Amino acid sequence: MEAITAVEQLLKFKTIQDYEKDPVLQAAVERFLERICEASRYIPDDIRSADIPWRRMVDFGNLLRHAYHSIDPRAVWEIATADIPALRAFVEQLIRQARP
Repeated sequence: MEAITAVEQLLKFKTIQDYEKDPVLQAAVERFLERICEASRYIPDDIRSADIPWRRMVDFGNLLRHAYHSIDPRAVWEIATADIPALRAFVEQLIRQARP
């Protein structure tokens, strides 16, 4: 949840143009997404939401770790702005279910 919040905060009030011009912002977002992707590998299959493309998330994490030199900033932007809300909702639901 911390990495999700960090991505959201980093991109708050930013445009794709801001993102493309800022390599430090890109690196920070990519690093938090890498953490999210890594954590997703440890979510048991029986509690995974069908709404989230888990395999694609793992593959994206591998790309961030091993092919970082060929990362498309627009693809990262799309993931960070379009896919993070569904992931946040999933994690929030898990947290609610874990509380007594």
